[in-house]
Amino acid sequence: MVTFTTNKALGLPAVGGDTGVWGPPLNNNSSVLDASLGGVTTIPISTVSGALTLLASNYSNTFIVFTGAITQNTVITLPAVGSFYTVRNTTTNTSAFIVTLQTTAAGGRAIGVPPGQSQDVYTDGTNVHFQGLPHIGAYWDYAGSSVPAWVAACTVPPWLNCDGTTFSSATYPYLATILGSTTLPDMRGRYRAYLNQGTARITSSAGVDGNTLAASGGGMTTISSLHLPQMVDPTHFHGTGVAGAFMTNAGGAGPPGVGGSGTLLINNTAAAATGITYGSSSQITLPLSPTAIGGICLVRAG
Repeated sequence: MVTFTTNKALGLPAVGGDTGVWGPPLNNNSSVLDASLGGVTTIPISTVSGALTLLASNYSNTFIVFTGAITQNTVITLPAVGSFYTVRNTTTNTSAFIVTLQTTAAGGRAIGVPPGQSQDVYTDGTNVHFQGLPHIGAYWDYAGSSVPAWVAACTVPPWLNCDGTTFSSATYPYLATILGSTTLPDMRGRYRAYLNQGTARITSSAGVDGNTLAASGGGMTTISSLHLPQMVDPTHFHGTGVAGAFMTNAGGAGPPGVGGSGTLLINNTAAAATGITYGSSSQITLPLSPTAIGGICLVRAG
């Protein structure tokens, strides 16, 4: 009597039994092993009515490719065994609909399948997990305007939007340890700088504390005279062409009064009362250097 292994359903003939008929199980095992090492199965999503439980002929393959125009959110169910796959989602209309992977185990975690790319995943007998994503705490500069639908479709989203909101330390314990809190950095409308690490290059006087992780601050709209050094001319003199002292220099080259012939009329009798003061009230709009708005920033969370 032949029994079968849990994960790949390999045939195990009974010891001393099945005399002369061990060939078919052995050949089948070779086919299963070959598929698990490099087999490809292609599943047209357009023929799936929102849900599909894969057959052994599908999930025994290492590579699973989804094709066609997706017309609704579609759930693909894998067996509740330990295994690994490379999934490629080439479906179209993915801006409106998503493909989700789950196992047959009740209460297991599901993941969304990124469109237009290949993704390594594995199952642990209950849950489906991503394989090979960047380390927790890594940033992702995403060109879109909102969190991708496949990320939001995951039971535990692997990426969180850096919008200054809070998250659960129970769900994302490693991210909470890295950040030292459960508050996400707020990257909206800001450039990203890095910790001083003892250099004191970014200080609180400039609007943000460069020694504190996830600190934010600064502004873009206007700067006032309070941000400019004050310049004061407390006293100075004016020469005018009104009645006053006279200087005469008869003869010689040069303008009158400076070595030339003629008379220079000078009034130099008083200092200005207040002088010139700069830096008290005006505001100046601060322009951006050439800038392109790239999208949003997410952090690898779990």
